[in-house]
Amino acid sequence: MLSTITLNDIENELIIGLAGGLGVDFDEVAETLESALKKAGYHVVTIRIAANFTPRKNDSKFAECYWKMQYGTKQRQINGNDYWAKKAIEKIFYLRPELSYNHKKIAYLVRSLKNKEELELLSNVYGRNFMSIAIFSDAELSLKYIDKKLKLGRMSIEDAEKEMHNINTELLLTADQDIRKTEEIYLDDSDIKGRISESVMLARFLMRKDQEETHQDLKRSGQNLLRCYSISNFFLYQNKNLTQQIQRFIYILFNDPFAEPTFEEYFMFCAQAAAYRSLDLDRQVGAVIVNKENELVASGFNDVSKVGGGHFAHHDHPMYNKSGVADQRDYTQPYDFNHLHLDQIAKRISEKLRLAPKDQSLLRDEISGITEFKRSTHAEMSALLDAARRGIAVRDCTIYVNTYPCHNCTKHIIAAGIRKVVFLYPYTKSKARDMYRSMIKHGPYIDEKNPNDAIIFEPFLGISPNRFMLTFANDKETRLERVAGKETGKPMQWSLDVNAIPDKLAMRQPHAYISREWVIVHNKMPDISVFYKPGFIG
Repeated sequence: MLSTITLNDIENELIIGLAGGLGVDFDEVAETLESALKKAGYHVVTIRIAANFTPRKNDSKFAECYWKMQYGTKQRQINGNDYWAKKAIEKIFYLRPELSYNHKKIAYLVRSLKNKEELELLSNVYGRNFMSIAIFSDAELSLKYIDKKLKLGRMSIEDAEKEMHNINTELLLTADQDIRKTEEIYLDDSDIKGRISESVMLARFLMRKDQEETHQDLKRSGQNLLRCYSISNFFLYQNKNLTQQIQRFIYILFNDPFAEPTFEEYFMFCAQAAAYRSLDLDRQVGAVIVNKENELVASGFNDVSKVGGGHFAHHDHPMYNKSGVADQRDYTQPYDFNHLHLDQIAKRISEKLRLAPKDQSLLRDEISGITEFKRSTHAEMSALLDAARRGIAVRDCTIYVNTYPCHNCTKHIIAAGIRKVVFLYPYTKSKARDMYRSMIKHGPYIDEKNPNDAIIFEPFLGISPNRFMLTFANDKETRLERVAGKETGKPMQWSLDVNAIPDKLAMRQPHAYISREWVIVHNKMPDISVFYKPGFIG
């Protein structure tokens, strides 16, 4: 049994979830994080989710990778999408008593999270003591890393599909998508059909499956990194200055009072704030346009526009005179026009082709990405029109948008002369990558090596808007030096050392999340009094 003092010390626990694709070298990221956390006096324990998977014997590297994907997803299908997060929580729950005898401060690195539900469960259980990190890797380097790691050069597509068939049969699943027909991801100008090597096609197939499940039977339970990324707290780029990025993350985590937001973090926070103005029935999207001097020149969000320009607003403001122009936004209408028209299109096609009910549903899903009949102006267009109404040129500007632009907005972004798009959340229905593949380039820092014949589409890096205020809110209590409780007028001399504690994370009593762990592990509510008995710690 442990003392009550030891129990209280677990307030300093950290649980850090890592989310990244197959092309990410998790060993490098984990080792860099561990080194940085040790400087803060933390003992680091790595929880590998894949360690819980039942292995297969005599598999090739490709089959081993594919088996982990299919087995992991099959278990989610049976036990729920947050199943593997529950297994990680169970591991932490049973490791804690022994570890706490020898270590006062413990950090658990959970690798690797593959869907939104896993991340959400860990966040709900551990609260502010949980931080999620999304890791990006250069597409070309990712392909090379996968090729080398899985030894794909030794395997043909036919052999790979045979192994896939065997695995799916073993798991009682139908056939996966044909590798050659699978939509290619991370397209490059040098790609010409028929000249792409089979190893690259295999790597791309696995990368696509990792980002968003390709198997029809497993769509709802499959890996979906894109949705996982959308609620992460911090975004890293593995292929440049990784140590410096992680060092900044650690400094922020341990409350460096003089940490300041980057321009990218600030402007993405502004875009997210603009999004909250939207009353759209679908999603909230916000965008801001920034010039070369890093000045915000225009903003917008997705909603119905009003006559005279701009958007309707303040329908429920307590001091607003409601006798003016009637609010015409979608929430005041009897139905969503786009949804209604797509239902009608799917119905007419189904009737003409005499489709079965299941096929009718599939048809409706296939056309769900059509937005032609929406009444709302998209956020990117709203921002461009905001600049146009006020006579502000946007050529060579950067647009920050909290969701990847649709193909319709992309053509207007190109026409307006925007130089770079920085996006936060993915939008898988967008066809921009395919429609404008020679006009847009994807990747972090690509503008450093790219000629001026393409627009840069860059994933956001740094502190997510969902953590912005918690991270950067400070006052004189944290920034001014104090001696004997009195201000000296001097700035605080802050440094990271073995006594550092992430104060902003330890906001709730440890008993609270131990009780939530108990529910996950034992599948029942505990007797709450047990958590207040001297010496209890799991």
